[in-house]
Amino acid sequence: MQTELTVAICTADREKLLSAALNRIASLAPDRGWELLVVCNSPTDRSREVVRRVSGRGLPARYIHTPESNMGNARNAAIREAAGRIIAYVDDDSLVGETWFSSIMDGFAALPETTVGLTGPVRLGLPAGGLPPWCAAIVAQSAFSGQDFGDAPRSLRYPECPIGNNMAFRRSFLEQSGGFSPMLRVYDEHFVCWPAYWKGLSFRHEPAMSSLHTVPENRLTMKSVLGKMRVAGGAYQVLLGILPPDRRKPSRHGMWPEIVRAGAGCCLARACGSVTRAFTYRCVLQFNLSRAIFFFSGRRAVEY
Repeated sequence: MQTELTVAICTADREKLLSAALNRIASLAPDRGWELLVVCNSPTDRSREVVRRVSGRGLPARYIHTPESNMGNARNAAIREAAGRIIAYVDDDSLVGETWFSSIMDGFAALPETTVGLTGPVRLGLPAGGLPPWCAAIVAQSAFSGQDFGDAPRSLRYPECPIGNNMAFRRSFLEQSGGFSPMLRVYDEHFVCWPAYWKGLSFRHEPAMSSLHTVPENRLTMKSVLGKMRVAGGAYQVLLGILPPDRRKPSRHGMWPEIVRAGAGCCLARACGSVTRAFTYRCVLQFNLSRAIFFFSGRRAVEY
């Protein structure tokens, strides 16, 4: 029987989280027509043992090791090794929903070939105490890789993009696009998806393709969140280099009013004693200051 779906999990040094993710997949997986690839890019990782245990339970699982410690390289390795006509990516700290498999396989079967990717809601699996009081929900969605485009299926609109921890693509599209950028620490899925819009291709949001993204306690700190915003801002500025000329100016220079607005908003919120609002503006400020640094330095993706 032909393999329709390849599920790819890229991991490094997170065996316990990976084990939980694989157990969840094992409990929901169809009997045939799919395979599992675990791509590891850490020399000290014990993921091979985890995959061996899963394979012993009858799952069609394979282990792949890549020497480069980079998400883009790991995702590209999955493209090269995949047997499925569809490749679905989930993170090692994500738990897929009950209808995840069927929504992907049935979704692509019912959609035209020009719809090359699917994504679904990513909800945050927070510790028992929930979000700290300084962290607004909108900040948490960005910092901890949550996403939801609504309760109804719909086509995405540029610049909307499938999220890296819950996305599926036609393998032919990934091969023709050249794969993911190995130069970006985040936003490498945008590197693949944004140019596709200009070629008349599309992506779709499927609410039934849901997953839960685990957020560990040690990431719920201001330092961690601001660090994510710094990296994201730099990567976003690099991404603007792939925009066509008629879209570069408004996107590139939008950071200046954002810096002024966020700086003023942060000061005002602090004066008013609103810790949550002040930190939200501080995140926006950090994101755009990082963009500005990359803008002035002229750094390219290969240097990032």
